[in-house]
Amino acid sequence: MAGRLIVFEGPDGVGKSRLASEIATRLQGRGIAVTQVSFPGNDDNTLGRLIYDLHHHHSERFQIPAVNPLSMQMLHVAAHIDQIDAVVRPAINRGTWVVLNRFWWSTWVYGKAGGIDEPYLDLVIDIEKRYWGDLVPAAIFLVKRRSPIRHEHAKEKFELLSDLYSNLAQRERSSLSIYEIENVEVPASLQSIEMALRVSVL
Repeated sequence: MAGRLIVFEGPDGVGKSRLASEIATRLQGRGIAVTQVSFPGNDDNTLGRLIYDLHHHHSERFQIPAVNPLSMQMLHVAAHIDQIDAVVRPAINRGTWVVLNRFWWSTWVYGKAGGIDEPYLDLVIDIEKRYWGDLVPAAIFLVKRRSPIRHEHAKEKFELLSDLYSNLAQRERSSLSIYEIENVEVPASLQSIEMALRVSVL
């Protein structure tokens, strides 16, 4: 069986990491080889881990008082490219399914929410899109909730992120297989995801 790319997206705190992990386990139960990848990545000794730490601890760990939002998103794209080259594409080429937590969508959404002018943001993201090349997700699951499971942002920020994700999904729907999942109860969400995979991929 050929490898597939399955993407989970959505704001922080909506439960996408748990859904991605559960789906990976269920696919493995079907005898499918699966690897889980997270952007920007936080495995030891990787560029993704360095960028993750810089993003979340730039002040106390690196003594950098502030990082320009565009600079930070450019670093995220660099980490994504590194992961695509080192992990994602090789896995798919050998027939493994990749369950990916976050995509270039997060760069666009969090960049917009951070006040980056859209033309600059689009230029940065275009580099990553070109690097993906012909590797297109078999399915993108946009995980949504009215309120987050974990409150990592203020209510207004969470609502802004949710709206930006919805708008982006609408924009990309013509060229990608996108499924919006209201994650109210995990078992129901998993059932919806499995049904979508059976229809579109399996």
